[in-house]
Order: sequence, then C-alpha cells, then structure tokens
Amino acid sequence: MISSDNHLGYKEKDEIIGEDSFDAFNEVLELAVSMNVDFLLLGGDLFHEHSPSQNAYYKCSKIFNKHVFGNALAP
Repeated sequence: MISSDNHLGYKEKDEIIGEDSFDAFNEVLELAVSMNVDFLLLGGDLFHEHSPSQNAYYKCSKIFNKHVFGNALAP
C-alpha cells in the first residue's frame, strides 16, 4: 500500500479542518491493518511543517501506536 503527502498537522489550529490530516492518516492505517497489507510505503511529506509541533508528533505517534505497535499485529 502507498500513502503519500499526508501533511500531518496541516492547519491543525483550525477549528473546522484541524483534525482532518490526522483522521485521514488514521484511516489509511486502519485500511492497511484491515487489508493485512505486507508493506506500507509513506512517500512524500508525512508532516506539513519542517519542524512539526509537539501536538502533531503526539497525534502521529498515537496513531502509529494504535495500528502498528499495538495489539493490531498480535497473533
């Protein structure tokens, strides 16, 4: 599976679309787990900013922990 230009943190302070990049990335990883993909290539920009906010890092790590490092891969 390939996902590119996720731009996590794009307009993260906007009340209306601030969570969109994180929601979309979460959906990508949910699909990858549900489809039992062997490999996920993250091409392009994972974060929107060159130096992401602590909030963007935290939300990204929370999504990874849930779908990659959590019980999702346990036998």
